[in-house]
Amino acid sequence: MKLIVSVLAIIAGIIIGFQASAQAPVVIIEKIVTMSKGEQPAFIVEIPQVTSENVEKSWMKLIRQNTKSKVSIENSEITILNTQIDEISKNPINIYSAVYQVDSAVKLVSLFEIDSSFFSFDGDKEDMNYERTYQGIDIFYTILL
Repeated sequence: MKLIVSVLAIIAGIIIGFQASAQAPVVIIEKIVTMSKGEQPAFIVEIPQVTSENVEKSWMKLIRQNTKSKVSIENSEITILNTQIDEISKNPINIYSAVYQVDSAVKLVSLFEIDSSFFSFDGDKEDMNYERTYQGIDIFYTILL
């Protein structure tokens, strides 16, 4: 637990340092994207004035923090299967993501597969499980940022 807190503190320090000097805000958008699993709903985080290497390294540490699952990278896609992220779901999650440098910002694109289906931002907003998962993803990104 202390290791997790330490890693999160380091990540937060790095990102906060970048944000303090950044004039552009961090933006999270929802969009259908095409990745190895076809067209799926994705969350895209645009982080200004950071390097793709720093974001990729921080992201890989974050998604594997509570699991024995290994992160794999194939064709620039970062994948982790059966990771446990309690903020998002009590069930294991598969995450497919990619990090891209775009001008002076980095885009982190992520697909979240829970119970064999990709989490869609167009879900039933009245469903308590949907709302919990959606808020959990937002909180999870906040940990990264």
